[in-house]
Amino acid sequence: MNYQSYLNEISTGVKGLSHHQKLELAWQLCTRLDPLYEAFQLKEKWGDSNLLIKVREAVKKKLTGESTQHLPKEDEIMAVTPDTDEFGSTLGSHALDTAISHIFLSRLLVNDDQHALESILSLCFDVVDRFEQECDDTTDGKFTNAEIAWQLALLSKRAESPDCIIETRDILHAALQEYR
Repeated sequence: MNYQSYLNEISTGVKGLSHHQKLELAWQLCTRLDPLYEAFQLKEKWGDSNLLIKVREAVKKKLTGESTQHLPKEDEIMAVTPDTDEFGSTLGSHALDTAISHIFLSRLLVNDDQHALESILSLCFDVVDRFEQECDDTTDGKFTNAEIAWQLALLSKRAESPDCIIETRDILHAALQEYR
């Protein structure tokens, strides 16, 4: 599957989800990426993972029916988003993708925006693809293919069963394992 076909597939899959389902999946994906940002923050001694946690906490409250009191503003998140010119490492790129995913998560909390979830899914793919490229082609695409298969299966299951939840701990994510 080429990248455009992948984008078309996730767009189709996201269309069938309710706002609640989109939020739930976006929260799960951002939670999945968070260890990369934390590893970057520890290594570079730069960033604020607590701000990203606040975004996820606001979404979690919304998902459980509680009122959301404080959602960090986009400019606050951008202030803790690494610049790849300054932090040119792969881990810096992963942290950038994680922070941007949280911006899309905050947008999705406020508006039922299909593009926000599509962007988060795509950023997750990019993280895995970047990791795989570092493996000197020894993986033969198995991680990116697994990521695509997981995302499409999850979208399909969510569309078929609105109550479908796949726990974050059950998700194998090669790039996250590399930095733990």
